[in-house]
Amino acid sequence: MAAVLEKKLFTYDDIAALPVGQYEIIDGVRKDMTPTGGMHSKLEYQISRLLGDHYGAAYHILVGEVGILIKKSPLRVRAAGIACISKEKMNNVPLGILE
Repeated sequence: MAAVLEKKLFTYDDIAALPVGQYEIIDGVRKDMTPTGGMHSKLEYQISRLLGDHYGAAYHILVGEVGILIKKSPLRVRAAGIACISKEKMNNVPLGILE
């Protein structure tokens, strides 16, 4: 008889204790992501430099598959390659996922 693996459904209450890794959470289900490649990384860097040069004084420019909370229930956390967020809306960049 084959063992059945039960998938863990993550909720908003789990957000502070999410495991480290490269994944997104779609409707509470962890979806592993393939690591990005060299060209992706190069383009991410170039675009972030352009954004930083033009908007860096007024915006936080974040790179590297930044976790962003999209919806609390069911939990949806997406990974953004680049995020540009107004400093008026977010004074300080949090250590964990952006809400």
